[in-house]
Amino acid sequence: MTDQTINESRPHSLTRGVGSLEDNLEQVSKAIIECFEVARIIPRDMDEYGHIRQAEIGNAVRLLRASAKIGRTLALIQGSKFDHNISVTRQITPSPAPKRRRVQTITQQIQDNTNPPHPQISEGSNNE
Repeated sequence: MTDQTINESRPHSLTRGVGSLEDNLEQVSKAIIECFEVARIIPRDMDEYGHIRQAEIGNAVRLLRASAKIGRTLALIQGSKFDHNISVTRQITPSPAPKRRRVQTITQQIQDNTNPPHPQISEGSNNE
């Protein structure tokens, strides 16, 4: 089945919608390129902290997300199916055992604070 046969079997409004989405995808692609060009040509002395550059890159990322949605919609209309399966495998390495600290109970702390060591008093240190 050729593209022409597929287009002839579709309603006119559907082919017009697909054409509109394809035009939008092209416009978004041009806008993404423009965002990256603007981010690249901004002089460093005008954007000391990089806020303007970051804003342009953020715009490009948002446009990329929008273009992905448009592309997915076009593919779904044209009968394609997307399945994304992502599997993550972690290799867990045993960490060394933490060093044990001496833990005092509350009663031990109270006893240590109430019974401070007595300083040595020498006789004869007072001049009377």
